[in-house]
Amino acid sequence: MRAVALLAAALILAGCEMADSSGSFTLSWTLPTTNLDGSALEDLAGIRVYEVECPGTIDATFGESSVDGAQITLDATCSEAWNRTLLATTGPEETTYTGTARPGWHYWAVTSFDTSGNESGLSNVGGKNVLDQLFPRAPSDLRVE
Repeated sequence: MRAVALLAAALILAGCEMADSSGSFTLSWTLPTTNLDGSALEDLAGIRVYEVECPGTIDATFGESSVDGAQITLDATCSEAWNRTLLATTGPEETTYTGTARPGWHYWAVTSFDTSGNESGLSNVGGKNVLDQLFPRAPSDLRVE
């Protein structure tokens, strides 16, 4: 069986427009071009997008999103194995995924897989503090007596 190359480039997170009480996020990546053994990757079938959760302690360096000012991280590590939930499977030409998440910290990673079903390990893990962009209306009909 051929080993699928690990997704090499950094997972980049950026916030987008907000909808309802969920915040949007966009993930982007660079597609792999080689297998783990260095041979050309000629049968890339797609990318799997995961939301990951750390059952232990997260170690990360934090920055700020240039889109909405939310805190982000591009290299989170977990003291234990990441738990993962599949969000989507994209085609072999796709390099972005946009989704929504409830407010709070969320972490994501991607893997590549080939036509034989071989799947790479997780890419680097990126995270974002998804902001709640819905503000309540101001009270009305203020009266002074």
